[in-house]
Amino acid sequence: RVYVPEPLEVSKDDVDLLMQMELARSTAITKLLETDVSFLDAKYFDAISRTSVLLAMEHNKPQQSKLIRSDMVSEIIEFEKEAKIESNPFRFSWNQDNKKEDGLQIQVSAVVDPVSEAAQRAAPLLRVFRDHFQLPLRLILAPKLLLRDDDKNVPISSYYRFVADPKATSSPKAKFSNLPTNHVLTVRMDVAEAWNIQQTKAVQDSDNLRCEVETGCSDAAHDGTEDQSIPLRERDQLTSVEYGL
Repeated sequence: RVYVPEPLEVSKDDVDLLMQMELARSTAITKLLETDVSFLDAKYFDAISRTSVLLAMEHNKPQQSKLIRSDMVSEIIEFEKEAKIESNPFRFSWNQDNKKEDGLQIQVSAVVDPVSEAAQRAAPLLRVFRDHFQLPLRLILAPKLLLRDDDKNVPISSYYRFVADPKATSSPKAKFSNLPTNHVLTVRMDVAEAWNIQQTKAVQDSDNLRCEVETGCSDAAHDGTEDQSIPLRERDQLTSVEYGL
């Protein structure tokens, strides 16, 4: 039975298409009900149609995830309230007044170990969320209380800078300062594999950068163009490496 509200019309092709779409479901339901409902029963076809409609409605319901995402920051704040901790110097929040009362609400929460590689990677992204997108941001610093002798992450041996500055008016730059002078350093871009980023300019070998205390660490010291009249401590020890697509 097909009910068509006026003034709409349904053609034979529409009915044929509807029957083709429902045929597979109705066939499966018929096999399931044939042992419980007699073919001679007047309600046999009505039972099949009602069951088919019910299953179709259940199938087309929006699928909601059964997993509940845990918000660790909220749990920590709740713990602080229970412990009567009035202020936590390791907890920070920004843009909390920018929360929307309705619609899609995006809030960024992060718990990071400040002395870790993950913190270096996350810090510039969190800054973009806070300053550029103006998203509500909650940050908790969770440094390790104990360090093992075999902990490979201490001391920090890798340093990261994020160069995708949305406010930049020229080519973005990453600047590293106060780097250790007793190690051989390597400069490279950490980008997606699909990006073809190549080094376009470098005076020194960017895979083997080492500061010579006697002569200096800059590109000028490397190629012999540095002004020797300036005391070594007062010279700009600048090493530049450029990359491009």
